[in-house]
Amino acid sequence: MIGKPKVGKTCLFKILTNKDINLGDKSTDLNYCEFIENNKIILIDTGGISFNKNNEIDKLILNKTIFSIKNSNLILFVLDYKTGFLKDDSKILSLIKKNNNNIICIVNKFDNLNYQMYCDKDFYLLKNKYNIIFISSINKIGINFLLKILINYFNENKKIINNDLYNFFINKEKVYNKLINISILGRSNSGKSTLSNSILKNDILITSKIPNTTTNNTELYSKLYNIKITDTIGIDIKKDKNLFFKKIKKVILKSNIILLLFDINSEISNKDINLINSLVKFNIPIIIGINKFDLVKKYEKKNTKKYLLNKFNNIKNYIYIVFISSLYKENISNLIKLSKKTFNIYNTEYKTKYINKLIKSIIEHYKINNSYILKIKYANIIKYKPLTIIIYSKNAKSIKNNDKKFIFNFFMKSLNIKGFFIKLIFKEY
Repeated sequence: MIGKPKVGKTCLFKILTNKDINLGDKSTDLNYCEFIENNKIILIDTGGISFNKNNEIDKLILNKTIFSIKNSNLILFVLDYKTGFLKDDSKILSLIKKNNNNIICIVNKFDNLNYQMYCDKDFYLLKNKYNIIFISSINKIGINFLLKILINYFNENKKIINNDLYNFFINKEKVYNKLINISILGRSNSGKSTLSNSILKNDILITSKIPNTTTNNTELYSKLYNIKITDTIGIDIKKDKNLFFKKIKKVILKSNIILLLFDINSEISNKDINLINSLVKFNIPIIIGINKFDLVKKYEKKNTKKYLLNKFNNIKNYIYIVFISSLYKENISNLIKLSKKTFNIYNTEYKTKYINKLIKSIIEHYKINNSYILKIKYANIIKYKPLTIIIYSKNAKSIKNNDKKFIFNFFMKSLNIKGFFIKLIFKEY
């Protein structure tokens, strides 16, 4: 299915496939589904085509759409009845004809049967050259007729699935499942989209809107870094953060890493710190990026870093804080490197034997610096992601908070953990 934005391709795709998706108009993903199993028809939903040479996403959509056109047996050219046959429609038709001559024109949004059919002279001219079907996806007018036409077409022409295209989709799924998923969060205008573009460079695999979230949350895939990034809606810290989390919760829960981006020109407030504390509760690793560092004069960089790190004084030892420039791609590779490192450590499954070895070291270190001995018997791992340890002690209830903090910090440092917090449970034996 090919067409410009907002002609109703995705709505039609949902009806024909019974697949609940929401790609949106700025998607370069080729979404597919075998929608008539017995006839082995694969339907592909492409992104809306716009001929904007200066827009990177529009160029990606065009490239992926051309790939789809060349490798398909039949093109469903979707048009909007209400807007008529416009200049961009004519350009798209020319593009299709250059690569594939098997075309059926589908005029969508024919919502009222009292409309004068072919009232648009251009639609009438199309009828003389191509098969043209008037439908309404929303009201399901003409859908059964369209299905009948498609089945008859493939039965008569004995077309088979293009193996190259089929393998493309199978491989895409395999790649998708292996990617590290990094969600970029931050205030509006903090440079989230610019950072996404910097990471992508020219090696984008696929781009799509995340299903079941707002259409402003956009997934982007980088083959070069082997990661998936999600550019999310901007945070308005003046508004209720619970409303933001309601919109973004599904994105966060699917993330492997949360990259929280700050604009170096924006003052770090208590609300920002509260936001970090709220994100910590999701138990997903966090990395903080301070963006637009290129705007700081060279002789001021050292003092600016020191000032901002003091703003994060309570967490700077537990979360990576990286100073970057999305616009000039400064320190981006280090940001990705730390993200992967954090991801790998978060997914490490430690042996209980090793944890108990650390317990012995904790007791020894504590004995050197304190007058009494920690009476810890042993420890046991009960959960990963995040790492959760039960520590059995004779005096578990009387262990002081400072001692618990000492044990916690010892584990964090020994295991080289940053970006997330382990959980310690003290029990008496």
